[in-house]
Amino acid sequence: EGARKAADEHYKKVNRAYAVLSDRQKRVGYDSLDATSDNLPTQQEVQEGGFFSVMTYYFEINARWSIDKRIPSLGNPSTPMPEVERFYHFWEGFKTWRDFSQDAEHDPEMAANRYERRAIQKDNEKAAKTRKADETRRLSTLVALAKQLDPRIRAADLEARKKKEDVAKMKQQKVQAAQDLERNQIESARQKEVDEQKAALDEKELKKKQLVDAKFQARICRKNLRKVAEDMLGSPLP
Repeated sequence: EGARKAADEHYKKVNRAYAVLSDRQKRVGYDSLDATSDNLPTQQEVQEGGFFSVMTYYFEINARWSIDKRIPSLGNPSTPMPEVERFYHFWEGFKTWRDFSQDAEHDPEMAANRYERRAIQKDNEKAAKTRKADETRRLSTLVALAKQLDPRIRAADLEARKKKEDVAKMKQQKVQAAQDLERNQIESARQKEVDEQKAALDEKELKKKQLVDAKFQARICRKNLRKVAEDMLGSPLP
């Protein structure tokens, strides 16, 4: 009796396995349960094993889930930045065929009635959606870690930051030059005004001095003429 029961159970398992493998959707769900690619690298692993070696491995084992089989390569240190950007663009928009509908905690076929079966199916669908969301986050974490550690992106960011700083520096130099020019122009105008005022004052003083000298010379002339007249008359003038 026990042997017959065990044989029946084995037969049911075989039938269920055949049903899974012969049904394309169920086969996809079954294949999706392979957890080989679920682990993520650590920064220490990348540092010790080398960025390109370690990250290429992790991206390649996850590439099997891609709907689009035209998968770009991570490349190497000399890969041009447009190709690097294309690689990350692909993985940031990664479309997976992975389906977790077969990773069910309870089998609907084991339900006592249709109501229980429907409840089990809803729970399984909810769990599958949660697993799908977890998978999306896992891949996003992988891509984010790669971009964070990618030496090509670091070099490009450094170069972009340097260019930005150079542009800012050049802009500041232009502003400083304009300010210096304006200050020099103001100083020149102020100095010109001072010089003009000084020149006007000097001219006024010169004219004043010339007037004083002229008056002095006039007094001397009058005195000399008076003396000449007195000498000619032989007596002092009144």
